[in-house]
Amino acid sequence: MSDRDRLDPEMAAFIGASAAGAARFPPIKMEIPYEPTRRVIDEMALQAAEGGPGMAETTDRWVAARGRRILCRVYRPRADAALPVMVHFHRGGWIQSSVDTHDRLAREYAAAGMWR
Repeated sequence: MSDRDRLDPEMAAFIGASAAGAARFPPIKMEIPYEPTRRVIDEMALQAAEGGPGMAETTDRWVAARGRRILCRVYRPRADAALPVMVHFHRGGWIQSSVDTHDRLAREYAAAGMWR
C-alpha cells in the first residue's frame, strides 16, 4: 500500500487538484530576489483561499510590535455573543504568504471555534 492510498479521500483530491493547479506555474526557486517567486506562491495560495464559511465581521488591524507595524485580521463568525479567541501566527518569514492567502483557513478556524 502506498502513502497515497492511506490518505483520506478528500485530502487526496485536494492534493491532486493542488498539484494540477501548480503545474500551470513555473518551478519555484527560493532565491534572491524573492519577489518573482513570492508572486507565484501567493497566486497559487490565493486559489485555496476562495470559498469557505462567511463571517459576521472581518476587520484588518495594525498591531505595533518592536517598532514595526504588523497587519492582523480579526474574524468574528457571530457578533451576538462572546467567543473564544485563537491567535494564529503564520511562519512564512515575511518571504511568502499573507493574511489574504490564509483567509479561508482562518475563517475555517473561526467558524469551528464558534461552537466550542
